[in-house]
Amino acid sequence: TPERVVAHQVKADTGVDISTSATLFYSGGRTAQLFCAMNVGYHRVATILGSNGVIETEFLNHTSDDPAHLLKYLPSLMRVREGIAGTLPLQTVRSAMGSGFAFCVEAFAKVIHDQDFAAIEHAGQASCSIARTLEAIADSALTGNTVNLAQFDG
Repeated sequence: TPERVVAHQVKADTGVDISTSATLFYSGGRTAQLFCAMNVGYHRVATILGSNGVIETEFLNHTSDDPAHLLKYLPSLMRVREGIAGTLPLQTVRSAMGSGFAFCVEAFAKVIHDQDFAAIEHAGQASCSIARTLEAIADSALTGNTVNLAQFDG
């Protein structure tokens, strides 16, 4: 969970948020920047930068190489570099092909089968943290203020 967030929204004439940008501030000086929009071309990517490398990823929920699909989806790709730019190439990692919903159901079924209570607890805590962060982003976008999550009761 971030310590604080600041966000900005652009609304359509209907009052519906059409784009949101946010900066999340974490302990230790770490930050994350997010942007989502419905008024730009479909582009779902993330770049994760760390002191020991970088991960570039795209998000495709449903991938398939089955020619029977109405739309042929490409595999999600992730590129990883462990090391400093210019010293090592990015390595490409391909994801499994299939339905993102099916992958979620299979993972959930495995957790239940294995009675992995720690995973259930972790997922519950992560879900609450995500919901609280999203509420803080919405509040910041609405008010124009930075939201301190330690003092935010959403």
